[in-house]
Amino acid sequence: MKKTGMSLDEMKPFLSLTTRSDLMDFPELHDRIVNHKRKIESQIASLQEVVEFIDSKLIHGEAVPQNCTLTGDSSRKLPVRKP
Repeated sequence: MKKTGMSLDEMKPFLSLTTRSDLMDFPELHDRIVNHKRKIESQIASLQEVVEFIDSKLIHGEAVPQNCTLTGDSSRKLPVRKP
């Protein structure tokens, strides 16, 4: 269970299971692990988007667009940060 990335609190309900236990006999635990898997899959998808973005920047050789323009109210000034 350690490799799942679950916190210790999330793992506690699974500690009573043996290696021969069938998760289908424990519907609540089965649902928990399925939901955790979905969460991990979502994180993987988000990270894959980041990888694709970085790859596109590496292929095109640009870190920022060449024609970058600022939008918004130009009469407003940002506050000065005091040390």
